[in-house]
Amino acid sequence: MEKGSQTPKKQSQPFQALLSLHSFMDSCNLREVVSKLLLLPHGSLISPSSEGTQAELSVYGHAALLILTESKANPSKDHGIFLSQAHLHGLSTLLLSCSSHALEAFLLQTLSTEPGSAKLIHTDVLLHCLQFPLPDSLSISSLLLQNCSTHRLCFEMWCLEPANMEKLSDQTETFLPLINTYLQVARREDPARPQEVQKEVVTALKQALLAKLSQCVLGNLTEDSGAQVTETLANLIRLSANIKDTKSLINTLPDALQKVDSFERWQLVDAVTEKLDGCPEEQDTWRKSVTTAALKCLIAAYSHSKDPATARLEQEHSILERLQGLLTSAEDITASEWNSFIKNGLKYRYRDHHYLNTLSHLLGVMYGGTEVQKDLIPLTTLYMMTSSHSLFLPTMLEDHEEHSRCQAKEALKCPAVCNTNQFVVLLGAYGVSLNNSDQKLLLLLQEYERNDVSLLKFQSFLWGPAAVEHHKTRKSLGASLWKQESFEDLLALLNTDRMLQTIAHFPQHRKIILQDDKERVYYNDAVEDLGNFYDPRFLLPLFSTILQPECVIDCLKFVSSHALGLTVMALSSYDTKVRAAAYHVLSCFYHHLEGARFREKRQLLYLMDTVRNGVRQQNQRLPFVLTTYIAKVAQQMLKPEDHMYMVLNRFLLSHQSLDFRRVPEFFKLFYGFDLEHKMEREWILSVLEEGISDGHSYELCEQQGIFQTLLAFSTSPLCDEHSQAQIIRVLCQAARVTRAAYNLTKSSGLLTWIIQVVEKKNLDQQLLGAIKEKQVDEAKTSSSTEEKPKSSVKCLPLPLITEFLSVALTISRHLRSRVKAAQLNVFLQTLCSVLKHRGTALSVNKQADWLTLHPQPLSCTEALTLLLCWASLSRNAALLSQIQALAERHKLKELLGMGKDKARGRGSSSQARARKENLAEDAETEKQEESLLTECTSYLSSIFVHWEPAFPLPEPQPREKLDPSQLASDTAHLLTKWSLRCLVEDSYDETRTQEFLHWIQKAVIKQGEGMQFVLLDVGMKADVLRLYHQAFEAQCSSSLSAKVDVLQLFSNIMIRLLESQGNLPELHQAVVSACLPEATHDESRREAGLFLLSSYVHELWRGATSAELFLSHVSLVTRAKCNRQKASKSSLSQTAIRAICHDITTLKS
Repeated sequence: MEKGSQTPKKQSQPFQALLSLHSFMDSCNLREVVSKLLLLPHGSLISPSSEGTQAELSVYGHAALLILTESKANPSKDHGIFLSQAHLHGLSTLLLSCSSHALEAFLLQTLSTEPGSAKLIHTDVLLHCLQFPLPDSLSISSLLLQNCSTHRLCFEMWCLEPANMEKLSDQTETFLPLINTYLQVARREDPARPQEVQKEVVTALKQALLAKLSQCVLGNLTEDSGAQVTETLANLIRLSANIKDTKSLINTLPDALQKVDSFERWQLVDAVTEKLDGCPEEQDTWRKSVTTAALKCLIAAYSHSKDPATARLEQEHSILERLQGLLTSAEDITASEWNSFIKNGLKYRYRDHHYLNTLSHLLGVMYGGTEVQKDLIPLTTLYMMTSSHSLFLPTMLEDHEEHSRCQAKEALKCPAVCNTNQFVVLLGAYGVSLNNSDQKLLLLLQEYERNDVSLLKFQSFLWGPAAVEHHKTRKSLGASLWKQESFEDLLALLNTDRMLQTIAHFPQHRKIILQDDKERVYYNDAVEDLGNFYDPRFLLPLFSTILQPECVIDCLKFVSSHALGLTVMALSSYDTKVRAAAYHVLSCFYHHLEGARFREKRQLLYLMDTVRNGVRQQNQRLPFVLTTYIAKVAQQMLKPEDHMYMVLNRFLLSHQSLDFRRVPEFFKLFYGFDLEHKMEREWILSVLEEGISDGHSYELCEQQGIFQTLLAFSTSPLCDEHSQAQIIRVLCQAARVTRAAYNLTKSSGLLTWIIQVVEKKNLDQQLLGAIKEKQVDEAKTSSSTEEKPKSSVKCLPLPLITEFLSVALTISRHLRSRVKAAQLNVFLQTLCSVLKHRGTALSVNKQADWLTLHPQPLSCTEALTLLLCWASLSRNAALLSQIQALAERHKLKELLGMGKDKARGRGSSSQARARKENLAEDAETEKQEESLLTECTSYLSSIFVHWEPAFPLPEPQPREKLDPSQLASDTAHLLTKWSLRCLVEDSYDETRTQEFLHWIQKAVIKQGEGMQFVLLDVGMKADVLRLYHQAFEAQCSSSLSAKVDVLQLFSNIMIRLLESQGNLPELHQAVVSACLPEATHDESRREAGLFLLSSYVHELWRGATSAELFLSHVSLVTRAKCNRQKASKSSLSQTAIRAICHDITTLKS
C-alpha cells in the first residue's frame, strides 16, 4: 500500500482483513492506519474519471472514509478518532477532486459534532461548495460560516464580486439558508474581520434582496419556506435597513399578519419595532396597527381551526402573549373586533387557559376606564356567555383541569354579575386548600357574599363533590322533603392526613382579613405543595358557624377530626385576627363541651381549663411548640389504652395552668425511668420535632436548656440509634430558624458534635442521612445571616467556616455508593457553597492583611470519593473502572471498601434489584434522578477547583511504600479529564469555564507532569480544543469586553501547552508577539489579537507543522485592505486587525 501509486483493481487479502477487523483495533493503531491511507499519493485515493463524469473515490479512499465514518458512529474509545489537520486537509483535497456523497456526508457530520474542525478546513472547500450549491454543500458552507472567522471573511470577499452577488440574487431560494446563516453570525462580535467589509456585504445584500424578500413575505407563504424567508428578512432589517427602506413594509405588513397561512410573519414585528425605537409617533401608529392585526389573526385562526387538537396552539399562544403587551387602551381597537375575539374565543378555545388568561388581563383594559365603548359586549352578557357554556361545569369541577379552572374563575370575577345560579358550581370546585386556585375561588366566594349571596342564605356549607351531590338531592326532592345537612357531614369531609399536615405546618402568616391586593394570595417557599394543607381562613369561620349555641355538635367528632387541634394551632398565628377567631371558636366549643356526654369529656374540659388559666393577657400569642403540645395532648385524651394517657393526665391533674414559658414536663419525660421510658422520650421529642418552627419556640427551648440536654445525651451510651436520629431531626428543625442555626453553631459547639457522631463506627445510613440534612440546614441558615451586597462584603468568621468544612469532609469520607441522588445533590450543593464562602473569606482577609493559614481543603481520597459516588449513581462504568484501578494502584482502602459496598448492594441483594426494576418502570422518577445527577456535575466541578495537588518534599521512600506525589498526579489527571468532559458536554458556561481555567493554571500548568498528561491523552487534548472553540464561538449573554479576560487566560494556557509540546513553526514568536503584546492599553487590538490567535492555536493543536490556514486569514485581511484602497482613493484608518496582520506580514518577511 505504501509503494502503490496506482489504484488497485481488486482488494488484497490483508486489505480485506483490515476492512473486516478495523472495528476491533486500538484507537491509536486505527489513527495511524487512517493517516497512512490519507497520506497516500493523490492518484491512489481517487479513480480516474471517464469522459463526461467526475472522478470518484478509489478503494483506498473508500476504506479511509469507511473507517472514519464507523469510528464517528461508535465513539467508545476516547470519543472516536481525533482528526488531525493532516486528516482534514486530505479529506478536503479529496472533496475538491472527486464527487462523493458519502464524503460530503462525513464532512457534514464532522462539522456538526466537531464545530472546531471548521478552522482546519481550507477556504477552497467553501468556494467549491458555493460553486456547486447542492443541499449538502450548502449545509457544509453554513457550518463553516458559523464556526470560523476565516470562512466568514472569505464568503464576504466572494459576495463583493458583482457576478457572485448577481448569482445570489438570481438563485435566492437556493442560497437562502446560507444567507440566513451569514446574517445571524454577522450580528456577533468578531474582531478578527474588518468591520468595513461586513458593512459593504450587508449593504449589497440589502440592495439585492430586501425588496424581493419583502414581496415573498407579503405574498402566500407555506409552512416550510415561511420560517426561512421571514427569519432572513428580519435579520436583514436589523443589520442594515433604515426606516426609509422599511416604510413600504410597515404599511403593508399588518394586513399580511392577519392571514393564518403562516404565523412566521410575526417574527418581523420585533425587527420593525426595534427600527422604530427612536420615532415615538410612528411606533405608536405601528403598535395600534399590529394590535388590530393580532386580534383579526386570532379570530381567523379560531374560525379556521375549530378543533384545538388540530390548531397551531403554540403560535396562537405567542400572539396572545404579544397582545397583552400591545393593547394598552380600549380605543386601540373597535368594538366589533373585540366582540368577535370574545365570541370566537369562547366558542372554540374555552379550555385554552392561555386564551382565558389573556381575556382576564384585557378585561381591565377594555372595561376599567370611566367611559366604556357603547357597542362592547356588556359584562353581564360576557358572564352569561362564560357561565352558560357547555364546558363550564367540566372545567370548574374536574380536578385534572386545575390550571384552566383557575383561569376560568379569573374571567368570572365580576361583582356586578353575581347571583346564586352559579354559586353551587363555585362550591363544587372549591377544595378548601391553600393552592392558588382554591385561594382565588375563596376570594370569589367572598365577592359573592359582598353582593348578598352568602353561605348562610344558601343554607349549605359543603364543598367539593359533596356540595354538587347535595344540590342535586335538593333539586330532585324539592323544598318540602329536603333536609339541611348535619354538621357531622361537614366534619366528615375533613381528610385526616391533610388535617395533620396542616397542624404540623400551620400557616402562621396567613391572614383572615386581607388588607390590600398584595396579600390576596398566600405563598410559602418552604413548602413544595400548598395544596396538601387546609386553609384556616375558611375553616375558622366555618367552625365558628357550626359551634353557634343553637347548633347541635358532636364534640367527640370535633376533636377526633383534628378540628380542635387546628383551632389550637391558630393561637400561634402572627395575625391578631386569626388568633381572635381561634379564641372565639375555643370559647364556643367549651360551652358545647360542658353539655356533652362522652367518656373523655372531663379530661378535655380540664385540658381547656389548664390552657385558659395559662393565658395571662387578651389575645395572647402562644409559642408554636406549645400549641403543638396542646394539640397532641388533646388527641392523646381519646386514647386511654396508651401509656401516655396516664402520664399526661397525671401532669394535668397536678397543675392548674400551663406555663407558656417552658415545654411542659420535658425533663421528666425525657429522663423517664418507667419501663416505657423510651415511649415517653419519643413522644416529647416528636413534640419538639414538629413544634420548633420559629424564633419564639427556639428561645423558649434555649432558655430551658433543652438543646444542651439533647447534645449531651445523644453521645452517651444510653442513647440508642432511634433516639439519636430523632434528636438529629429536632436539631434539623431548629436549624431552619436563622437565629437558632447561628447560636447553636457558635455557642453550643454543634459542628464539633456532628463530627463526633459521624466518626462513630458502624454509622447507620439513615442516621447519616439525617446528619447530612442537619449540616445542610446549618450551612444555609448560617450563611444567610451574613449575606451582604458586594460593595460591603462580610463573611462568617474563618474558623467557623473551617468547622463547616471539616463537618462536610468528615461526612464525605462516610459516603457510600448506596447514597441516593437527592441526598448527594443536596450535600454537594452545601459543600460547594461552603468552599465558595471560604474562598470569599480568604480574599477578604487577604485584602485586610490579616494572617490566615491555608490548609488543604480537599485531599485526593476525599475528591475521589465524591467522584466515585457520582459515578456509581450515574452507572458510568468507564469512570468507575478508572477510579478502582487508581485505588488499587495506590492501595486506597477507603475507595476499595466503597467498591465492595457497591458490589454487595447490586449483586447479592434481591431488594436492591427490585428497587432498580421499580425505578426503571417509573419513568418520571428516573428522569428526576437524571436531572439531579446532571445538576451534581456542576457542583462537583465547582468543588474540584478547590482541590490542589500536594507534592511533598522529596525523601527517600522504601520500596514497598508508594510515592504520594504520583497519587496527586494521577488524581489531577482524572479530575481534569472528567471536569473537561462535563464542561464540553454541557452548554457553555462562562463562569464555570473561568473557574476551571484558573484551577488548571494553578494545579496543572505550574506542574510539569500535569502538562504532559494533557498533551499525551488524546481524548483530553480533543476536549481542551472543543472547550477553547466554545469559549470564542459560543453565544453568551455577556459582551465581548466582559469575557476578554477569560479568552486571554485560555489563550495563555494554550500557548504554554503548545510551547511545552515543541515542534513549533519559525514564525511562532512573531505571531505571539503580534497577537498577545505584553503591554497594551488598546482593548480593540487586544480583542482582535485573541480572536486571530485562536485560528493559529487550532491549527497547531491539531498537529500542523506550519500555520498555513492562519496565514491565509492574514492574507485575506490584507487583500481586503488592498481592494478597498483601489475602490476608494481616500486613505483608510489603520484598524486593529489590519495593524496586527501588517505586523505579522512584516515580521514574517
